Amino acid sequence: MAIGVLWILNNFDLIDFDFGDALALFFPLLLIAIGLLLLLRPRSHTYSGGGAGDKHIFRAFGDVKLSGENLDPNGLEVTTGFGNVELDLTKARFVDGENVLYAQTAFGDVEVKVPEGLAVSASGGSTFGDILILGKSEKGVVNRLSASDPNFESQSKRLRIHASTAFGDIVIARI
Repeated sequence: MAIGVLWILNNFDLIDFDFGDALALFFPLLLIAIGLLLLLRPRSHTYSGGGAGDKHIFRAFGDVKLSGENLDPNGLEVTTGFGNVELDLTKARFVDGENVLYAQTAFGDVEVKVPEGLAVSASGGSTFGDILILGKSEKGVVNRLSASDPNFESQSKRLRIHASTAFGDIVIARI
């Protein structure tokens, strides 16, 4: 509406308004406003339980937090650009055989809570951050760590976790 009023006033020579200068001023402000809206919107994704689309979750900005009884982690891939990945699998449903889960972020932490009694094999990599997997730890720069429960392959329900981050920590622990 304001642009329309300015345009009319300019057409009647009541004001001297240059749309090129206005565009040069307002376009960067518009980009900043859009960026702030992306950064300040609610930052968590909740699992809705069902549908193939829920198995591949991506967020450029913001955290992803998943938990609950309806969570089926088999084949789940969670990726964030700037944000944490927090997965509470203590009440999740696991299928017989091997369940595979991928959790990754560029700038943020990865935390996966696994239930007692479930066979787990996990691997993680962090460029700048610490890794703690099932009681084993690695600290420093450019870390890789793997840990597995004894007799992992012979268990009827198993969880294999692949976690990675560039700038952040990885924690995979039993709760």
